[in-house]
Amino acid sequence: VTQSAETSLAILRTAAVPTLALKGLALGETVYPSPGLRTVSDLDILVPVKDLFRAMEALRAGGLRAARGAPETPADLRKNHAHFFSPARRHEPLLDLHWHVLASARRDDDDEPFWSQATSLRIGTAETRTLCPEDQLLHALVHGVRWTRMPHVRWVADVTMILRANQGKFRAD
Repeated sequence: VTQSAETSLAILRTAAVPTLALKGLALGETVYPSPGLRTVSDLDILVPVKDLFRAMEALRAGGLRAARGAPETPADLRKNHAHFFSPARRHEPLLDLHWHVLASARRDDDDEPFWSQATSLRIGTAETRTLCPEDQLLHALVHGVRWTRMPHVRWVADVTMILRANQGKFRAD
């Protein structure tokens, strides 16, 4: 997982696209005692909405393939908040490229508070950013209560680990 994340982040860095790791990719590095303790089924990476099409071009040039239905115009960006890319090698995890943190908040400026409070994160040799602890908690809770055909209960463990790792450190504002 780390090597795949490093590769994807390097592609985006080369294209001068800011990145922010989300979900298991970030939580494994920030709140779990070891990254291997948090299962990661895909690599969730956020890019600013203004950089999305440039990011998609860079990923395609780097050998990743967009799943069917990829956004093609700015109007398409309101239809969803993320899109999957398949890696060149089958054994690597999918890349879930996000342009919004929350599926329910898809306006152009909805993510500015997340970006402005983000903290630095290193994944292997790659530099990126991640949500601040308060926003990680919000993201895990919101993501956990969304209905899916196959419920993912790992959000309960994620919330527990976020609270434990940040006990007494949350901002009051």
